[in-house]
Formats: sequence, C-alpha cells, structure tokens
Amino acid sequence: MCRKGFPFTTTGINGYVDVRDVARAMYGLMQSGAHFGKKIYLSGANLRMSDLMTRLSHLLGSRPPLFAGNRLMAEVCLEVILQLPGPHGKPPAITRETARTALQHYFYSSALIEKELNFRFTDIEETFVYICDRIKKYHS
Repeated sequence: MCRKGFPFTTTGINGYVDVRDVARAMYGLMQSGAHFGKKIYLSGANLRMSDLMTRLSHLLGSRPPLFAGNRLMAEVCLEVILQLPGPHGKPPAITRETARTALQHYFYSSALIEKELNFRFTDIEETFVYICDRIKKYHS
C-alpha cells in the first residue's frame, strides 16, 4: 500500500515494535524465568498513523498521504472496499477491525521489560529503514 502511495491516513496512534526486538525479548524473558505468567508489553514507539505512513512513503519513494480521514470517512471507505473483490480473489486487507483500530489512540509502555531486563529497543527509524530496504529489494 505505501509502496504505491496512499492518499489517506488516519488520526490514530498505536505502538510499534521491531520483530527482532520481540525475539530478543522473548529469549531474555525465557532465560530470566522470573516473569512467567506476567503481561509484558513490547512497544518500541507509540506513533501517529499519519507519521508512520508519511515516513514509510518517503523511505519507499512514494507519495505521502495528503488527507487525514475521520471516523465517517473511514466508515464510508470501508463499506466501498468491502464490496470490491480483493486482488486474486483474496479478502481485502482492510477490515472493520483494522479500520477502527486505525482511528483509536493506543499508548503502550514497555517500562517493565526495560527496567527488569535492562532491555533497549531498536530505534524505530532504524527499523523503518531496514524494512523499506528489503521491500525495495524484493520488488526491484
């Protein structure tokens, strides 16, 4: 979606984490054994969807989003998307749940793992560059 450009973004905020950090955290937690059964959040950064989409668009060399959609706009667009067949007969990538999530403001704290295991997350900008480089290589 970002590779070709996408004109709309939302006002939502969510937590993002590098999958390599997830693997490191899981390994560290298994090694410590002290956190069995505890709920531990992993979030390298809490970002606005507009900031995420704009940054990924720039790194992929595509147009950044121009419009921030509101709830009504998202509902109307979603109804249109759900009526259209997906590529290759697959269901659409956007669902009611993903549309609603994109409008919500979720903030996550990784303070527990940072404190208990002295865990440091990969800088989210480094993650974006890493992912976008691989996307560009795959599609070249």
